Amino acid sequence: MQRAILFLLLMLLSLPVMAGTVYVQSTQAELHKAPRFDGPVTARVDKGTPLKVLKKQGRWIRVAEDGGKPGWVFRFLVASHRPLKKETVLKGDEKSIQDNARRRASNVTTAGAARGLQDGGRQRLSARGGADYAAVRHLEQMSISDRQVIAFLGGAQR
Repeated sequence: MQRAILFLLLMLLSLPVMAGTVYVQSTQAELHKAPRFDGPVTARVDKGTPLKVLKKQGRWIRVAEDGGKPGWVFRFLVASHRPLKKETVLKGDEKSIQDNARRRASNVTTAGAARGLQDGGRQRLSARGGADYAAVRHLEQMSISDRQVIAFLGGAQR
C-alpha cells in the first residue's frame, strides 16, 4: 500500500515536468530517434522553436514539434522560456555592420605575433629601442666552442 501511494505521489510530482512546452535555446537542436547522441537524427529545429514535452528520461526529453514527428532532445539545449532576442548597441543594419566588422587575423599573422614578429614593424621597433634585430641576427650567427664554454664556466669540468 505504501509503495502504491509513493508511486502515485511520484507520478503527480512528475506531471508538471512532462507537461508543457520547451523552447530551443541553441542555434539549432537535433531531435534523435533514441535518447543518445549517436542515435539517428530525425529532425533539426531552429532556435526559439516551441516543442511539446512528451516524456523525460534522465538528461533527455522526448518532444514533438507542432505537426512534426516526436524525437529526443538533450535537455541542456532547451528551456521552459523563450530564448532572448539578439541585442546590439551598434547602429545600422546587420549587413552594414558585418561589412565593416574587423575580420579575424590569419593563422600566419597570429603565429608571428605570438613570437613577437610584426609585418613591416621591425625597423620601427628597433628605432625606438624596443627590439634590436641586428643584435639578434649577430647572436644567431655566432658559434661557441666547448673550450670557450669551459672557460666561461671558470674552468670547471664535469
